[in-house]
Amino acid sequence: MSFVAAYDPTPSRRPRADFRILTVTPPVAPPGVAAALTRARLDWIWARAERAWYFANAANRASLALHAAFGFVEVGRGPEFQAVRFEGGTGVLPCAVRPLPGS
Repeated sequence: MSFVAAYDPTPSRRPRADFRILTVTPPVAPPGVAAALTRARLDWIWARAERAWYFANAANRASLALHAAFGFVEVGRGPEFQAVRFEGGTGVLPCAVRPLPGS
């Protein structure tokens, strides 16, 4: 499971966008599809917010590596994020900051 949103994780603020599950299966999808979808989601978020937040199971190395390539840095771990419980695993919460124009 993955999640990317334009939101502030403090309890007083609500998400403005919620993309809950995105799975790209390599044998079926052409190379680059996951990166293209991630870029499209981030373009949408950057037009509206300075930060993007995402979570995934710590065992989902492919998703974590993909998002790291887009500037996501881990800021937390826990058994649950946004009411999604990571049964048998740990959730990872990375965050990315909108790039400066022209970078």
